[in-house]
Amino acid sequence: MLGTAAARHKGLTEPVSTAAPTAGELRLTRSLEECLHAHALYESREEQIHRLDVLGALNVLVSGWVRGVALAQRLSEDVVEEHGARIFTFGSYRLGVNGPAADIDTLCVVPRFVDRARYFFGLPDEQGSVAPRQTVLAQLLQADSRVSQLVCVESAYVPVIKMTFAGVEIDLLCAPVAMMKIPRDFRILDDSVLRNVDDATQRSLNGVRVTDSLLELVPDVETFRTTLRCVKFWAKRRGIYSNVIGYLGGVAWAMLTARVCQLYPNATASVVLAGFFKLYAQWQWPKPVKLCPIIRHNHAGLRNLKVWDPSDPRDRRHLMPIITPAYPSMNSTYNVSQSTLHVMAEEFKRGNKVVSALFAEAGADGTGISLRDWERLLEESRLFSRYKNYLQIELSAASEDNLKKWRGHVESRLRVLVQKLELVPQARIHPWPIAYASGECSESFFIGLSFEVDKAEREKGAPRLQVDLNTPVETWRAVQDPRDPRNLPVMMWQERTEDMQVAVRPLKRSQLPEYVRSERKRPAEAPPADAAVARGGATDGPEVKRVRQEPEVNGVSEEGSKRGAQQRYLP
Repeated sequence: MLGTAAARHKGLTEPVSTAAPTAGELRLTRSLEECLHAHALYESREEQIHRLDVLGALNVLVSGWVRGVALAQRLSEDVVEEHGARIFTFGSYRLGVNGPAADIDTLCVVPRFVDRARYFFGLPDEQGSVAPRQTVLAQLLQADSRVSQLVCVESAYVPVIKMTFAGVEIDLLCAPVAMMKIPRDFRILDDSVLRNVDDATQRSLNGVRVTDSLLELVPDVETFRTTLRCVKFWAKRRGIYSNVIGYLGGVAWAMLTARVCQLYPNATASVVLAGFFKLYAQWQWPKPVKLCPIIRHNHAGLRNLKVWDPSDPRDRRHLMPIITPAYPSMNSTYNVSQSTLHVMAEEFKRGNKVVSALFAEAGADGTGISLRDWERLLEESRLFSRYKNYLQIELSAASEDNLKKWRGHVESRLRVLVQKLELVPQARIHPWPIAYASGECSESFFIGLSFEVDKAEREKGAPRLQVDLNTPVETWRAVQDPRDPRNLPVMMWQERTEDMQVAVRPLKRSQLPEYVRSERKRPAEAPPADAAVARGGATDGPEVKRVRQEPEVNGVSEEGSKRGAQQRYLP
């Protein structure tokens, strides 16, 4: 099922070490776990039980819904009783690394007669008729007193119903498979479940299949969970946890962690964590990370599924391929750009340096450090102290609902803005994945900017460099770029309403708004390219003491773009 036979070890290569843990390593892992508990990353026993109760209640509701659909289609009573549905979880909850108040990614697998558009969402068919209310799951959920904040996103890449069920946030997917009934022993890892399904169903099934495959491919699940919980928390604190912006999402971080677990099958979480940073600090991207062989099928109904292939020119362009273990294997990190890869590479190096120092201080018996020392690894990144230049992307709408919808679209297009900015000569881009409330029904994203200036030119006293940000910003925001017809500006989004606005403003560090000022007041952190300064390059890090030739930046504001003019901004 997973494309790999049972073997003496899990993974594509022999382990780096099969050594049993020492007393010192066990002590280090205990202090790491204490640190994670101190950050409240674990849910309570009561919360765990409540989540199980919610999933049980959802299973009863979904089973009743499928039975109602079968009856509406006049299937016989005895056949109706056999059909049923199956509920699966995936993502952080299924992996066992969810924190308090985290949502649950959920999938319901249903028989083929349950049309997703008609019976899951309640959309009209081609003739314009709609299904009876009692056969539409979205409407059954809407009428349930336990359900609130229900939103149907039927046009998403993976169609989903988002809701809060008895206080627990649920993302519910639907996968109609080519079966008339779903058996109790339904094996979701069997590749045959993908036969003759549509693209949306294949993508919906993929989440569960990847998660379950991953758990089968790690040698020690508990060690994997502790390490992954730390890695995810570290990535969030360092501002590199966001698939949509161009960093990595939860699945990719899980696969990177799983690969190191395969290489150290008997190690404790602290040793696996050290191996994680050591491995990826020196990894030669775009060499792919894989947990098992990539397989291809010639079976009927499966041969047309796209599998990641490094010989394919499109796949060869991927910068940081991390390949999913379930068929069809895909790259989970196709959004990564040159800029985000550079930021993550520097963070891997920083993590390796910090953890190596912690192990050295701990000594062989592991008594040299405590849980507080792990905070050096988990220290929050200080974007607003690292650069002299920033872009503020402020989006606004007339209502909270419209703002939520607008933010989803703008955030999904920020990686395109990053790619356009990467074309600006001598610019280094650092996108920040967190949105800040900047007013009533408005939020802001930020991008850190630095500009490398040639040392020889600077010493010659060459004229101040001028940098034009107007073209990349405006072709992203409102003006169609004839050279890039596929990427429509965000303001040309078909679902945008008149109240949905976005403004892009260049700022100096001293001009950053009040709501991020607390970030600025922290001790300054060297920018990711501080090594370039030592070589004679230049960055806009606040700790650089050299006299530098600063660039002039032509930025844009919403007002300036309306006038068709450029606003000159001197850092």
